[in-house]
Amino acid sequence: MSALTCKGNDHIRVFTKETVPLRYHYSSSKRIGDYIALGQRDTYTYSEKKDVDPSKTGAHGYDYIEPEMPSIMFARGPSFKEKIVLPPFRNVEYMNLWTSEFFKAQKSQEYQ
Repeated sequence: MSALTCKGNDHIRVFTKETVPLRYHYSSSKRIGDYIALGQRDTYTYSEKKDVDPSKTGAHGYDYIEPEMPSIMFARGPSFKEKIVLPPFRNVEYMNLWTSEFFKAQKSQEYQ
């Protein structure tokens, strides 16, 4: 792993499956490679220097607990009040919301 460490660069953290923070739920996934590189906000990584393109401004893959990484959510339907603005919440909370809504919809269809 020392080969993946850049001198004077603390903008990227590298983890293995054993050291990646538990909140990512990566440790037992077959889809995750040997190393996980996590860049700080506004950090871009490229395979080769020739790939650097200053005009590319969109990026993703930053740590979701960073305050600058909230999601935007728009919802409409019988379970959601109109014209309500809520404080930011973590992206992982969407799973609880959608699971709840899915089971409500599924249950109501059973009685039709």
